[in-house]
Amino acid sequence: MSRSLSRPPIDIVLSTAEAAARPEVFDGRTVVVIDVLRATSSASTALANGAAAVLAVAEVEEARAAARALGALGVPALLGGERDGLRIDGFDCGNSPREYTPEVAGGRMVILTTTNGTKAVRLAAPRADQLYIACFLDIDSLVGHLARQRRAYGAGGIVFFASGTKGEPVLEDTTCAVLGARLAEAAGLGTPTPAAAATATVIAPHLDDLPAMMRHSKHGQDLIALGFEADLDFCARRRIYSRPSMLNGDRITNV
Repeated sequence: MSRSLSRPPIDIVLSTAEAAARPEVFDGRTVVVIDVLRATSSASTALANGAAAVLAVAEVEEARAAARALGALGVPALLGGERDGLRIDGFDCGNSPREYTPEVAGGRMVILTTTNGTKAVRLAAPRADQLYIACFLDIDSLVGHLARQRRAYGAGGIVFFASGTKGEPVLEDTTCAVLGARLAEAAGLGTPTPAAAATATVIAPHLDDLPAMMRHSKHGQDLIALGFEADLDFCARRRIYSRPSMLNGDRITNV
């Protein structure tokens, strides 16, 4: 991928630790938060299956408080989330996208808290001009939406924010971010920074076999050990959802 100063930059942030160290990278820009395994895959699936919205919160008690507040207003809510890959005690769902079926998520406000992805959303949101979530299931439709809107030009370029795990980069999020950067460049939305281009050079071979990449990743192996191997195949698919998801106020909804 080549560099051109005449076009907006396309950046890749590799973890929440990197984001915390240089938060200015998000200032006034279009930010795409990625947590393939599994927060953004679960949120995108819930919305595709009819959830009213997704409220991404950082902490468990914050999620419980939000559920109580919505319940007092008569709003049907669904508590979902995980810590260390497992469903939180007392929650309706964990963080497997396969749980968020139309029967479970349809018409409900999903309150989601996870180890990495929802924290990434809260970290980037105050500085971003606009914030989307993405995963392999909908990254193509997201970039297509941005290309039609040409919103990135007014927002100073795009940042693909790979959430990582506990402050460290992970293969599946980085691979999805590289895919997004390549699609965005091909759509004329900007030019990757030198760092993003270097990351793409290293990661690009993994784009040829996403299920194998998932199984090779440390996070994927951890989920297999916990009994969630089917989630890897579910999350490794592309072009499944046609409507991307965007943060509106404090809630994530379909565009």
